[in-house]
Order: sequence, then structure tokens, then C-alpha cells
Amino acid sequence: YNGRITKEGSPRVRWALVQAARSAVRWDDHYRTKYQRIKERRGDGKAIVAIAREITVAMYHMINRREEYRFGTDALKTKKLKKLEGESKKWAKMMEVPAGGMKA
Repeated sequence: YNGRITKEGSPRVRWALVQAARSAVRWDDHYRTKYQRIKERRGDGKAIVAIAREITVAMYHMINRREEYRFGTDALKTKKLKKLEGESKKWAKMMEVPAGGMKA
């Protein structure tokens, strides 16, 4: 998402989301690393608003899908490991030496 920061919506809700983002940046590794990456390029204010938006999107999906917050859970780690394993197998297959060996 690369849109502008707007002032639409309830000021109280926006304030609460920014406060939640500031807390998340302090205590959650995922949000902290994302915040630091954005802050280097865009500055503190935009980075915090980006984290607030990410929290909002997570809340939206939790409500609509009736799911618990699951970032960083074992299920996601297992899913990511399976994906990486598949990618490493693909790379290994691409890097295989032909049956005749390498010719100089």
C-alpha cells in the first residue's frame, strides 16, 4: 500500500491505533523490525502510521475470519519452513550438474 496518510475516520480511534502501534514496536519483534525498516526510509511518523495500519488490517481479518492473532505462532513457523524447504529443493534442482559433468 503506497497511498497517503489521511485524517479520515474517528480521531480517537486513530489515536488509539497509533498508541497500539507504539506499544507493538516496543514489544513485538515483527512490528519492531518492520517499523525500523520503514523509519530509515520515511521517518518516524509514517513508520508508526504504517504499523497502525498493519495492526488494523490484522484486526479486520481476525474479526471477519473469527481467528485468533497468530503471527509468530508455531503453525506459521511450520508453514514458512515448508515453503523454504520447497524453495531450497527447487534451487538444488536448478543447480544440479548435468550427467556428463561440467565441461571446461
